[in-house]
Amino acid sequence: MSTFVIYCDFQSYDKELNTKDNKRTENLTSHVASSHRYRVLCANPKYRKEYVDYLGEGCEKNFLEDIEKEVKKCQELLGTEHTKRKTYKNLKCCHICKGEFEEIPKSKVLDHDHITRKFREVHINCYQHLEHA
Repeated sequence: MSTFVIYCDFQSYDKELNTKDNKRTENLTSHVASSHRYRVLCANPKYRKEYVDYLGEGCEKNFLEDIEKEVKKCQELLGTEHTKRKTYKNLKCCHICKGEFEEIPKSKVLDHDHITRKFREVHINCYQHLEHA
């Protein structure tokens, strides 16, 4: 399964204010976002991304729009893996011996061929006797 991590940072400056909230509190400044930088890291080599920078007005909105796009890309990659896992859960027989899986959750494992990179479902006992490339 791919793991995604998004690191981000905002820069801001203090903008002077001349307002009073109530009798005891006076706001002198307000933080205003001026830029952002983020990077998406993933264990999956299909998805590598360099830093993305944005400087200027509206950087908060720009950040949210960019992150929504990144999330969709991540979901697409995870979707293919999720489909494989869902298929794996529904399989009833072993790829090697063609025997049916027991109801015991740990009776099957998801293996993959190191050459073709295709997944195959096997009994745990068949897997332990399988020669690995």
